[in-house]
Formats: sequence, structure tokens, C-alpha cells
Amino acid sequence: MYSKSWILTSLPPSIAPYVELTRVGYLPAGVLISYLPVLVPLLHVATISHLPADTVLDASLKWLLLCFNYSAYGCVVDDIADVDLDRKVERCQHRPLVRGAVSVTQGVLFAATLAASALTLTTTFFPDQPATHVPIAIAGSIVYPFLKRWTNYALLFLALLYVSTGLNASRTIGFDILSLPPHNSILHSNLLLNAAIYIANVTVETIYMHADVEDDIKSGINSLAVRMYGYSKPVLSLMALVYGALVLGSGILANFGAWYFTAATVSAATLLTIVGKVDLKDGKQCEVYFFGGNALVMATLAGGLLDERENLSLKAIG
Repeated sequence: MYSKSWILTSLPPSIAPYVELTRVGYLPAGVLISYLPVLVPLLHVATISHLPADTVLDASLKWLLLCFNYSAYGCVVDDIADVDLDRKVERCQHRPLVRGAVSVTQGVLFAATLAASALTLTTTFFPDQPATHVPIAIAGSIVYPFLKRWTNYALLFLALLYVSTGLNASRTIGFDILSLPPHNSILHSNLLLNAAIYIANVTVETIYMHADVEDDIKSGINSLAVRMYGYSKPVLSLMALVYGALVLGSGILANFGAWYFTAATVSAATLLTIVGKVDLKDGKQCEVYFFGGNALVMATLAGGLLDERENLSLKAIG
């Protein structure tokens, strides 16, 4: 039985469906899913560059708001594109566009407002940086839901959007990956970290997709979960192991210490445990492991980078 969150029930009926389109009822987990893959590479750059704490905090807070805006926009666009498919999936039949609480035209106007907000906030927060990534992110969010109609591998594209946003976040604090020489160890460390984030996102998103895999197969809807159906656990386990190798390799190239490696190991073990324990036939469990597990894996890695940065700062003072 579908039930609204207390956030939605406390809003006026005319506004609540629009807020519901943004998935705000899933806060804070929903925001963390889009924010942590951006925060982690930002903290990586801050650590290796020894940036001041106030610079890091300022950029982190700005990107938190931006990621909420980007995420809200992406969710609205996804619902608009998928309205006919959502009618075939039991879990999605309560969504505002499906039940008629918001018309498609109203949804499009709302998405356009969120897109304009994303561009305005980005240019306001980072006036000295080009905002070319915003139109790319906006267009990418439109392309993704339609890719699901043509291929099982649309998720690989979505995860790439997360990584590209993280790279742009790093650029806003002075780390331009394209300006580094090809043999630079810091460049390789950053690339390995972003590759790890990519793998982790694909892993947990695929777990989430298993919540609807039975309906998807019956309705002819494409997804990576459909493609892996029958042998998902071995593939996801391998991906979790690759994630662990990448985060550890990133730390070695950056010459990080025990704080980072402890967090990286725990983060990798957490992802592997999630894959091992989740019952992919239990839709509710897939949702819980997706939201909670995703946040825990990335937050642990972010915490390790924060501790590593603090440790390096103390050594510099000493």
C-alpha cells in the first residue's frame, strides 16, 4: 500500500505532487545518492592539494545544493519520459504523472524551471568557471530515460553522468584533470577513484533495478538487472571486488596513509557485504540496500579522505 512521507502530507495539496516528483520524500538518502559521488572526488582533490578547510567547506555546501537541484531535475525528467512504462510497474503506479496529479505539460514546465535554477545557481556559485557542464548534465538527464527503451545498458550512461559531475566539482576548486601531464601519479590516482565511484554506482543501482526486474521482464522494459537476470550475484560480486582494488590503488598512487586505507577497506567490504546479503527477489530489500548501502559505501570513503586530510594538515603544522 502506497503511503506518503510526512514531508508530503504536510504540504498544500497543490504543491505536494510537484515535490513528490523530485523524490524529496527520500531525503536525506536520496540527496546523498547524487551528492556523495561528487563529494568524494572533491575531497580527494582537497586532500592532495592541501586546500584550506574553509575553501573545502564552502565548495562542499554549494555542491550539496547543486546536487539536490540536479537530482530533482533528473527525477522529474525521468518520470515524464517513463510515464507510459510506469503504468506497467506496480511500484511506480502511484507516481504523480501516472495517477494524474500532475499533467505532462505541467511536469515539463516544472523540469524547465529546475533546469534554469541549476544554471543560475552554478553561475552564481562559480562565476569564474565555465558552466558548460550544466547543459551537458541537463541533456544527459533527458537522454538517459530514453536509452532504457533501446538498450539494457542505459545505467552505464547514468553512472557516467555522476562521474562527470564529480570531475566538474573538482575543477571548481582548481583541479583541472585535463591540465595534468599524462604520467602524473595524482592524475592516475584521481582517475582510479572516479572509476571506483563509477563501479560502485553501477553496482548499487543494479541492485535497485532488481526491485522491478520481474515486472520489467513481463513488460519488455530494458535494464541491466534484466540483462544480468539469473547470474546477477556473481557479476555484482566481481564489480564489488574491482571497486575495492580501485580505491586501494588510488590511495597508493596518492601516497595516502592509514586513515584513508582503513576507510577504503571498510567501504569495499561494505559494498561486497551488501551484494552478498541482499535478496534480489525482495523488492523492498533492494530499495533499502540501494539507499542505505549507497550512502554508507560512499560516506565511509568520504570520511577516510577527511581524516586523511586532517592528518596531513597536522603533519604539516608539526
